[in-house]
Amino acid sequence: KEVERRRRHAINEAIDSLATIVPGCEAKTTNKGSIITQAVAYIHDLKNNEASNIEKWTLEKLLMDQALDDARNEAERAIR
Repeated sequence: KEVERRRRHAINEAIDSLATIVPGCEAKTTNKGSIITQAVAYIHDLKNNEASNIEKWTLEKLLMDQALDDARNEAERAIR
């Protein structure tokens, strides 16, 4: 019984911790299932945002690399 009580306590503390970092969750007013469901949705949103940001930054880097190459080529032509 004590082992089970400690296990439940650890799970409840972890869920309460999730509730503090997931927007829209308040541990006191939201049930455990809702907290977990909202946490999963929040993690999916974060992953999608990360993928979008990586794509955007990759494109920006390509454009900056191209602009740098163009500037170098123009500088070389000006020297000649």
